[in-house]
Amino acid sequence: NNNSLKMVLSGSADEVRHNPRVMEAYLGGRVE
Repeated sequence: NNNSLKMVLSGSADEVRHNPRVMEAYLGGRVE
């Protein structure tokens, strides 16, 4: 899942903004 997450984040920040689950997963990953 980390690979997919990185691809999304690197692909476009808009993707993260439009995907609350992605942002949540990203923030959760950063916290841990």
